[in-house]
Amino acid sequence: MAQHRSLELQMYEYSRNVIVERHMFFVREAKNRLLNQFDDIEGEADRYQDEAWQSAMSAPYYGDEPDIGSIAQAVTDDAAGHYMLLDDMRKQVRLSTVAAMFHQWDKELRDYLENELRHYFNGGWIKKHIWNGKTIDLFDLFEQFGWTVRSQPFYPLIDACNLIVNVYKHGKGAALTRLHNDYPHYLSKLGMKSWTAKHFLDHKWLEITDADFDNFAQAFEAFWRAMPERLVYHLPEETAPV
Repeated sequence: MAQHRSLELQMYEYSRNVIVERHMFFVREAKNRLLNQFDDIEGEADRYQDEAWQSAMSAPYYGDEPDIGSIAQAVTDDAAGHYMLLDDMRKQVRLSTVAAMFHQWDKELRDYLENELRHYFNGGWIKKHIWNGKTIDLFDLFEQFGWTVRSQPFYPLIDACNLIVNVYKHGKGAALTRLHNDYPHYLSKLGMKSWTAKHFLDHKWLEITDADFDNFAQAFEAFWRAMPERLVYHLPEETAPV
């Protein structure tokens, strides 16, 4: 095998378009089938309260006349609890959808790198550096090929999304600490960047919006569209692929 070779990463337009369309399909369907189902939970809670009130008022009673004020308070409290459950479900669905979108992008990226690099490296190297490597390692790989990914406008959003998914999956840990330090706006008001919060970090502070979902989706699309058609890495003379 030659001792001086160039490694190439090719992104053909057909492949780019297929990947982008697959991503956009996921985004459209996730919004229509999942996220948009929570657009009117305030109205749902109001209707729940109205139905509960009508049910309470139509129920038969015996003995003394019921205390209307107590019934109204109980119905209001029940409706508030129903809204809180819906809101919590909305947050969980939103986070799980963001996680699914991130993992789709991550697997697409690793598939692409494997297909491009298997011409130069054996399966063991691919498994170790591509499939078992961290996402940050893949960015390092692109930097070696001359694409300064970290200087791209979409990078902070992908980096933050990676941390959010890790916090959502694992809870407390290094990802939560870095999210608090670098992107505290993805934590609730309790998690705002402060000395106190730093010592009492809680993964339950994680909080994202539908707008955040849209921003992450746009960042992943921008990543694929910005990837150069051809990237080249020149191996040192004493180095050869394995």
